[in-house]
Amino acid sequence: MFDKLRRHLTLSYSIWLILTLFVVFVVLFFSFQARIYEVEKENLADAVKMERQSLVEHAGLQEKPRYGLYIIGVKEADGRLILKETDSSPAVEEVTDYFQTAPCCQADPSIIKLKHQSEDERYMLVSVRMKNDRGGTETLLAAKNLSAVHEQMENWLVMLIIIGIAAFLLSILIGDRLAKRAMNPVIQNVERQRRFSADASHELRTPLSIFSASIEVLEEEEKTRLSSSGQEILKDLKEESELMKKMVEDLLVLAKYDHQKMELSKEWFSLSELAHTVQQEYKTVVKKQQTILLEEWDKDIILLGDKLKCKQLFYILLDNALKFTEDEGEIKIQLEKKRESAIVKISDNGMGIEEKDLPKIFERFFQGDEARSPKYGGTGLGLSIAKAIVDAHGGEIEVESQFGIGTTIFIVLPIKK
Repeated sequence: MFDKLRRHLTLSYSIWLILTLFVVFVVLFFSFQARIYEVEKENLADAVKMERQSLVEHAGLQEKPRYGLYIIGVKEADGRLILKETDSSPAVEEVTDYFQTAPCCQADPSIIKLKHQSEDERYMLVSVRMKNDRGGTETLLAAKNLSAVHEQMENWLVMLIIIGIAAFLLSILIGDRLAKRAMNPVIQNVERQRRFSADASHELRTPLSIFSASIEVLEEEEKTRLSSSGQEILKDLKEESELMKKMVEDLLVLAKYDHQKMELSKEWFSLSELAHTVQQEYKTVVKKQQTILLEEWDKDIILLGDKLKCKQLFYILLDNALKFTEDEGEIKIQLEKKRESAIVKISDNGMGIEEKDLPKIFERFFQGDEARSPKYGGTGLGLSIAKAIVDAHGGEIEVESQFGIGTTIFIVLPIKK
């Protein structure tokens, strides 16, 4: 139980930590990207400003480029393009072609992608309209190659992914540590309760046995002298003492399970024959209109386990099914062999279990609202013991139910060759 809870807590802590780191990394990456673009825009704006000043002062582009990886051009009113390029600018022809058709007056830089030698080259583009010395207008175009910037960003992204993977592994370790710390008080409290239940059960066992024996002696010796009301009280005392004895025995079984001391007298036996025997036994105790059907899909299911405890498992589940199934109800026992497992299904068309109660169904002393009615009785330990028996055999038990329709219990037991 605690291992499963610890895994869930570890997973929850890890998910929250990794989501937090993911958000931080995404914010960092896009902030870094936005800042780089902002710097490149400022540099491109400075380049355009310098070239524009050069055009005004010298009536032409600067002879030598002042900025690396820029392509600067002037497109006159008649569409003629005067181009100045730097030596290190790739995709010059592609940029020139784009300049010929580029829309005018994009003061806010835009990013374009051009194909160059089967590879994509990214450029930041600005176009500004200005007057020339002849009184006409012309367009100043500037492009900045961003491929190196994008390569740097991709490297940074890879680095963030590597850091993220390392952080994910670290978050699992941290989550496990946090889960362990959070569960320690719970485990200690549960252990104290279990020790108390085990000690109390041991201490109560002997007095209850003496009490039950005294009632039996009193019933035999004083039966004829007791009034009808006295006999009724004696009968009630006997029933309650039997119920308390059963509860103490159940608590002792669970105490052994808690301390992993549930002893199994393992032997090879036929699960199909055991189910058939139990069905025949219950035919004498079912209500007149109730039926117990056995559907054996496989009649050769041989199991290595504790036959008596498996029989007790059938008793617990059938008792529950009979208790909560009204007259004319039907209970089915189904057996099936799948690969290396034996599948047992016990279903009924009784009152069913409310959905909110299903997660708690195997908890000790738990009873649903309807099950607490005095007419049903019980201690709320039956399904806890059933789960303990299944767990001791290395199996699994699950419950499916719809309130007002019925309940099905699935048991999977491993078949060892």
